[in-house]
Amino acid sequence: MTTGNAHLFELRLRGQTFRLRTQTDGELTRETVLVAQRVIDDVEKKTGAQPVQNQVLLALLALAEEYVGARKRFEGCQKDWDEKLKQILEELSDDGTERGESPIPNQNPGLATEFTDVRDSGAFIEDRGEGVPGISRT
Repeated sequence: MTTGNAHLFELRLRGQTFRLRTQTDGELTRETVLVAQRVIDDVEKKTGAQPVQNQVLLALLALAEEYVGARKRFEGCQKDWDEKLKQILEELSDDGTERGESPIPNQNPGLATEFTDVRDSGAFIEDRGEGVPGISRT
C-alpha cells in the first residue's frame, strides 16, 4: 500500500501483525518483506510453540545464512568472470593488439591506405533532378 511517498507493509509473527512504513524504494521493501515473511513462516512451522525471541533469532540466522551463501556465489561468479576476462585479454594480446595492431587481418580502423579511382569502375554520381544524388552505371 502507498500513501504519498510512504510505503506501508505488514509482517506477521505468531498471529500478531506488524505494520511497517518506509520512505525507501517500495519494490525493494516489498520484496524484502516477502522474503522475511517466508523465513518467519518456515521457522514458525519448524519450531512450534517456542518463545518468540527464539523464533526471531532463528529467522535472523536463516536470513544471514541466505545472505552469506548468495554473497559467496556472487564472489565465485565474479572470480570466474575476472579469469575469463583475463584469458580474453591475453588472447587479444597474443594477436598483436598490445602493439596497436588490429586482431582482425586487413582491418585497420585508422586512415585508408588504398584508394580506388571511381572513374575506372564505370560508376558516377548523377543528379536525377530529385535533389537526391544516386549512383548510376554507364
